[in-house]
Amino acid sequence: MHAYPYGHLFYRKLTKPFPRILRGDGCWLEDETGKRYLDASSGAFVASLGHGNAAVAAALQEQAQQVAYVNGTMFTTAPAEELAAELARTLPGDLSHLYFLSSGSEAVEAALKLARQYWTEAGHLEKRRIIALAPAYHGNTLLALSASARPQYKTYVRDWLVDVIRMPVPCYGCACGGADPSCPTCTGVTLAETIERVGPETVAAFIAEPVGGSSTGAAVPRADYFRVVRETCDRYGVLFIADEVLCGAGRTGTWWAIEPFGVAPDILVMGKGISGGYAPLSALAAPRRIIDILAAGAGSLFHAQTFSFHPVACAAGLATVRTIVRERGLSRKDPSSPRARPHHATPRRRPPRPRRPQNKRNVADGRVA
Repeated sequence: MHAYPYGHLFYRKLTKPFPRILRGDGCWLEDETGKRYLDASSGAFVASLGHGNAAVAAALQEQAQQVAYVNGTMFTTAPAEELAAELARTLPGDLSHLYFLSSGSEAVEAALKLARQYWTEAGHLEKRRIIALAPAYHGNTLLALSASARPQYKTYVRDWLVDVIRMPVPCYGCACGGADPSCPTCTGVTLAETIERVGPETVAAFIAEPVGGSSTGAAVPRADYFRVVRETCDRYGVLFIADEVLCGAGRTGTWWAIEPFGVAPDILVMGKGISGGYAPLSALAAPRRIIDILAAGAGSLFHAQTFSFHPVACAAGLATVRTIVRERGLSRKDPSSPRARPHHATPRRRPPRPRRPQNKRNVADGRVA
């Protein structure tokens, strides 16, 4: 029996038996008794290419035979460089550089840390608060869990989490259910009201899934919702983080679910489908206007994971992305297209101008946080 306490595996669920899967083929899984399961949701919305993809499996084997691991603080590898270049050609706006990690939770954690470090190094030490939607899910590490609106996941660690300001999900978490054209929740006006209420000078970031994930059953905001969000974030100097861990990498018909809304975030988080489940892989994407501040200050993002930039995982991601381009018909970005232009190409009020911290040592050791 494959269940706790039999054997030595600490199962995800301790009160149920598990079928043991021996093989997968396309959208089907088969257990040791020969029973077949239709993997209709691709696991946890992960196996975007299906099971048994020969090209991805071959890429994993080839890279593992060449070099399986290097320390990301010391070396780089061809799969990491090439995957970053491939993904950069798909990204909206001025997003251009990618930081590879192993899970969606890690990527969200790193994105929120990046927002905080950016404002701190830019001299805006007071900008530390996060605004997020409810219901929503952004991960299970402590900062990502703080941003999530799933109380049951917080039962035993609530005292370790940070306070996050909540807004209702548009067209789902409001009383009108999307029917009222003047509804502040559905139009996005609630974000400006929330920022004003808590103090614009204290807000670092707003995080949202462009298309709702498992918390809202693929809820889609109105067509102009994220345009209002983008304008609001620009007006108040707040970074917009798009969490595309579940909804990105072609799942909604475009490379990134934010694209049909006609705007680009300041930071985009991805995972799940970018490796098709063949290796644990996630990433955050950011533009030079944010990264340059870190390069001129601390010299790095203060976030570290042993398996970041993992060459075998990146090889799986590279093969997956190329397969999506080849087989699914999702095009790369044309530098001349409007989608390729930075989202701030039109006149707008820019976020507060960076000012150098007076005590760089304090920024580096984190005592300003």
